[in-house]
Formats: sequence, C-alpha cells, structure tokens
Amino acid sequence: MSVLGMNRRAGGTRRAIALGLERMHLQRPAYRAYEWSRTLPALDEVFLPSRRQGADGLPLPPPLLRVQVTGTADPSEFLAQSQRSAHAVRGVVAEVGRDLAGMSSVLDFGCGCGRVMRQWAKVSGPQFHGSDYNANLISWCQKNLPFAEFRTNELAPPLPYADEQFDLVYALSVSTHLTEDLQHEWVAELRRVLKPGGILLFTTRGRYWEWKLSPQERERYDAGEAVVRYSGVAGTNLCATFHPWSYVHDRLGADFTVLQSFPSRLPDGAQDVHVLERPAKT
Repeated sequence: MSVLGMNRRAGGTRRAIALGLERMHLQRPAYRAYEWSRTLPALDEVFLPSRRQGADGLPLPPPLLRVQVTGTADPSEFLAQSQRSAHAVRGVVAEVGRDLAGMSSVLDFGCGCGRVMRQWAKVSGPQFHGSDYNANLISWCQKNLPFAEFRTNELAPPLPYADEQFDLVYALSVSTHLTEDLQHEWVAELRRVLKPGGILLFTTRGRYWEWKLSPQERERYDAGEAVVRYSGVAGTNLCATFHPWSYVHDRLGADFTVLQSFPSRLPDGAQDVHVLERPAKT
C-alpha cells in the first residue's frame, strides 16, 4: 500500500473514532484527556523552575497551554515553531511590499499563549495587540508578555477594538477551526478594524491536505466549497476546515483586494497563507 493509501486509511480510522465520540457527546472530554497526556514529558518543570524560562529570555507558557497551541509540550519545539511562524509572517508581509517595523498597530488574532507574539518583543515601532477567545491563554499573556496588550474575545464578533485601528491583522490557524458562518463573520469584523489599505494575513488548509478528505468531501472541495468537520465544536482544535483557493478569493475575500496566496507557506501544518488588502476609501 502506498504512503498516501496508509494515510487515508489511518485518517479514516481516526475520523470514525471521533465521530463515535461525538455521537456519545464524549469528544470534548476525550480530547482534553489527550491534551493532558501530551504534557507528561514536561512534568519536570513543576519541580525545576529554571525550565520555565525560554531560551529567548521570556517565560515559557505552562505545558498544557503549549500543547493546546502547538500540539506539543516540548519547550524547544514550541520556540522553534514560534520562530518559524514569525519568520513566515514577516516574510510574507515583505513580499507584498509592506514593512512590519514601519507599521503603527498590529493585531495577532487568535494569539493563543503568545507563540508568535513573543517574537516581536524587540521590534520597535508598532503597538502590538493580541486577542483570543480562550481566557486562560490571554491571562497568561497579560502576565508574562508586557510589551503587548491582550484582550479576550468571544467565539463570534465583535472585537474590543476601534474601527480602522490596525495596519496588519494576522490570524494563523484560526479559520481552519471555524464554521463557514463564523469565518464570514470574522472576516467582516477584521475588515472593520483594519485601516483602509491595511492587510489581513490568514492561513488555511489547502491542497497539501487533500489526502484527508473523503471522496464526498473531495467532490465538494473540488467544486469550490469549504469542507468543515465537527462544526459542533467550532473554535477548538477538533473542528477542522479545508479551503480551496477559489473559496478564499471569491467568497471570504469578496470585500477585499486579494494581494497574493502562498501554498503551504506556514511551515508547521503546511498551511496556505493568504494576504488580503482592505481597499482604500474613494
């Protein structure tokens, strides 16, 4: 059997288990237990405070928060993902002709426990803001990353920010965990808080992830439809959405100017990166 075939079979088995848990209303507690199990390799941090500090000089989030955001409690991998994601954001922003350091205000929407935000600690110029609907993650950021401002949002809009406040909003692996309705609501809300000429950078699961789709899902995907799994747990890592580019460009980006899309540009998760511009006022 080919690697692709084995991946499809394993994916089908995992999905069948997930669907069974969903029918029994056990999906959330089962996933919580899974997350806790992923923290076991980092239990020594409880007894060794020195290991709660990152090599970048900033505090490390607790193991459970790292698992919830990156899927691993390994501190070195958490920091490596932090660097890779920030490098991708900065690089894509530069490729569309913008300069992060030259901006006045930037929002990390779905900031988690500051995985990317911590990379901007020494960037002078912009005011950095982070928002997430997980209050535990935001509380940790507020206490440990004082160079930025953090606010909690709900699963659905609005955000606690003014109209036309930001030059850049980036959202990494956020739309990948939302229903279609929520995605459209949030894109409209992010447009509201962007300045005219400001840019929205966000990521999606695209062609790289086609092997996960069932034949029925693949048919919908090829027809230009977004495929959403486990919509009942939107906003969690359990909810998974797959986006064809035509859906991103023609539907999510309908009120923007699409500047560019980059296939599999986000290294961790091989997610596509899209950059949309809020048109300047006429």
